[in-house]
Amino acid sequence: MLKQIEQEGKTPEYDLLIKCVPNMDVIAIREIIPDAADVPQRREQLHSELTAWIRQKGLKADSHWLAITYNHEYSETNVDLEVAIPLAAPSKRVPDPTERVALRTLEGRRAMVSVLHVGKRAVLSRAYAELINWIQSNGYIPDGPYRELMLKEDEPDADTNLIEVQRPVEKALRHLQNTSLQLSGKDNKMEPRFE
Repeated sequence: MLKQIEQEGKTPEYDLLIKCVPNMDVIAIREIIPDAADVPQRREQLHSELTAWIRQKGLKADSHWLAITYNHEYSETNVDLEVAIPLAAPSKRVPDPTERVALRTLEGRRAMVSVLHVGKRAVLSRAYAELINWIQSNGYIPDGPYRELMLKEDEPDADTNLIEVQRPVEKALRHLQNTSLQLSGKDNKMEPRFE
C-alpha cells in the first residue's frame, strides 16, 4: 500500500491488460534447475535443443517461444522451468518416448494478465513487479504459472528485446465463491456430534 501511495502521480512504466489466450500446440522440454543463477543459460540451451529437434523432424514452428515457470513464488533453488515452441500447424508426429521432448497442448486461459517489456532482460524484474502489484491491487489472485513469450530477443543486454510476461488470474471473489461451493457440498458437510 505504501508503495502504491508513493507512486501516485507517477506515470506507470508498463501498461497491463487482461486478455483471453487460446490453447496452443507446443513442443516442450521441462526440467528442474537446481540453482536459479543457471536459469538464463539453461533456458537458452533448452530453446536451442528444441529448435534443433523441430528442424530435424521437419516441423514448422511459430516465430516466438515461451519460458514457463511453475514455481508459485520466486525461488533461488529448484526452478521448475519449461521451454516451449508453438507449432505453426498441428502435428501428428509424436516424439519418441525415449526423447525429453513432449508434444502437448498448452492450456488457454480466459483471463491472462499481460505486460510487454521492451529492453534489457536484466531489468525484466520490473515488469514482474508491476504485474504482481497490479494483480494484488485489482482484486485478482494468480491462477497458474508465469509465462514469458519471447517475441523478439536479440541479446540479453539489447534494448530491442520484446518480452511479454503473462500470468493467468481469477477474481478473488470468484475464487472464494468456488471454494465455498466446494465446501458446502454434501460430502463435506459437518454435523454436530454429541456424546
